[in-house]
Amino acid sequence: MQPTYPHLFTPLLIRRMRLPNRIVMPAMATNFASETGGVTPWMLSYYEARARGGTGLIVVENCTIEHPRGKNGAVQLRLDDDAFIPGLATLVDRIHRHGARAALQINHCGASTSRAKTGQAPVAPSPVTYVKGQEVPRELATDEIADLVEKFGRAAARAKKAGFDAVEVHGAHAYLIAQFLSPFTNRRTDGYGGSPEGRLRFALEVLSRVREAVGPEFPIVFRISAVEFLEGGRELEGTLDVIPALEAAGVDCWDVSAGTTVGHHPSGTRSIEPMAYPQAWRTYMAKAVREVARVPVIAVGVIRDPGVAEGVLARGEADLVAIGRGLIADPDWSRKAREGRDKESRRCTSCNQGGIRRRVFLDLPITCALNPAVGREEEAPETRPAAARRRVMVVGGGPGGMEAARVAAIRGHEVALWEEHPALGGELPAAMAAPHKEKIGWVLEYYRHELSRLGVSVRLGKQVSPEVVATEAPDVVILATGSRPIRPSWPGVDGPHVATAVEVLLGEVPLAPGSLVIVGGGQIGCETALFAAACGRQVTLLEMLPALATDMEVISRNEMLEHIAGAGILVRTGHRVSAILPDTVVTQDGDGREAVFPADQVLLAVGLAPRADLEPVLRGRGIECYAVGDCVQAREILSAVREAYDTALRI
Repeated sequence: MQPTYPHLFTPLLIRRMRLPNRIVMPAMATNFASETGGVTPWMLSYYEARARGGTGLIVVENCTIEHPRGKNGAVQLRLDDDAFIPGLATLVDRIHRHGARAALQINHCGASTSRAKTGQAPVAPSPVTYVKGQEVPRELATDEIADLVEKFGRAAARAKKAGFDAVEVHGAHAYLIAQFLSPFTNRRTDGYGGSPEGRLRFALEVLSRVREAVGPEFPIVFRISAVEFLEGGRELEGTLDVIPALEAAGVDCWDVSAGTTVGHHPSGTRSIEPMAYPQAWRTYMAKAVREVARVPVIAVGVIRDPGVAEGVLARGEADLVAIGRGLIADPDWSRKAREGRDKESRRCTSCNQGGIRRRVFLDLPITCALNPAVGREEEAPETRPAAARRRVMVVGGGPGGMEAARVAAIRGHEVALWEEHPALGGELPAAMAAPHKEKIGWVLEYYRHELSRLGVSVRLGKQVSPEVVATEAPDVVILATGSRPIRPSWPGVDGPHVATAVEVLLGEVPLAPGSLVIVGGGQIGCETALFAAACGRQVTLLEMLPALATDMEVISRNEMLEHIAGAGILVRTGHRVSAILPDTVVTQDGDGREAVFPADQVLLAVGLAPRADLEPVLRGRGIECYAVGDCVQAREILSAVREAYDTALRI
């Protein structure tokens, strides 16, 4: 079959490694390793699913060369001992059996860890931290540096022995090699610092030792942050200056990233981008590296659509493209692109709920808001037909309802999806209305296409009552009726100028001219404030807690707060509403002092309550009934989709 995207599906040779296409799965930590640092069954199935899906090169995650001092997660792959070779060899075999090539990323986290994780002080080129409150690392002595160089070499040799086709040396983000390369973190005055040449020395020694360990024909990939986005850090020009020397030391391919991965540092938004960042925004860095490099270059950074990936290659901005979180959301991304089935792909929206929040901030195994099968690929449950075909009635067309309908239909059930509004999506349209949230529309596009393809009967503008259920007489009912905005019992809350933020975002209530007060500074309140400010309103945002958006994942929150600060929005935290008057809102602060804010319109964003009234009635009538998503408890998309997925598997 002639590929739809010819550049994307052209083979490439990197030294002796022949790639079947230009699609790379970059290294992304999963927390799927065992407690001792070994490969686990769910890790095997996770990577095999991406290989089966047509990915050309899979770079296996963040494998530490020194345990425990070099690890940065609760559990992490290890390659500091020969005992780990057999497990990794099995992983390579599972990747190879589908025609993909396998590389292993070797790394030392340096200062990007803590005593709580390793049992000892972090180490670094200098005792410098990225953010206030981070544990100050101990400066490495020169003999320790030499020992780490040797450990990188030994780890690379083990990777080759395990059967990997290449090794990737991690010199990006906020890890040890990057810390030596950066003028921000390397304040040494000896031969490993003090000048660009001194800061480069550790990376050169590591590469030279790795090359010695793996031989002249084994490919070495080097991951680098082309721009650190740190005040006092390395800019693009500084990166371009070191490219020739690093290539001479052994680099066969560049993996061009950016920023740091220190979650609370603002530059973290440049390496694990939240939703606001456009597709392929980082490719200017890959293009700049490619112009001075003599070896292939991988571009990375919010590349979600095959057409965008094809364009990056066609314009000569890179030789390969990395599809990172996109391959977590859909392991078959590559195969669907090759077969022209783009509309069947789940495109990652960069919500950062399942991977970043869980892995980076909670130290838990990753999952995905759009792909509940992550980490459970070995089961492949949704592809198993149901024992008997049943008539399934799904009530509610939000993410939970649509996922339940999708999985039930795949398993062979006769499915009807009922939605009271004239369009699918539940509150997705409200989320899409906020600035920088356009990618939410991808979720709706995907489900519309899949429900149509799978033959789900979608009935819009239809309210469901117990009598409707009795008339339809389904075998099973799945309730995904969502939630409703909370209206507190404040004086004046029922005034004609008072509405909910959700009503405005859905277009059910127009924004009034003049001054606007939004009560509630969680994610919905902040997004509504940005929406109103973009519409030219004077916005005051009130929150009773000491800080805004505490319900958000940290990296996305940092981005949100930047937008809030630049939008001219008056923010008052620590203020509790006591009354809403016809043209003002009255509050009290933590010390009991009263404040008054002008308000031609008031929008409430103080939380959501489940719409759970239908479930007890149906159960009381003996109807097999399941509730999923916000009608159980108001939460994020991840929980709704996962509950819906699991429920549809039980029917």
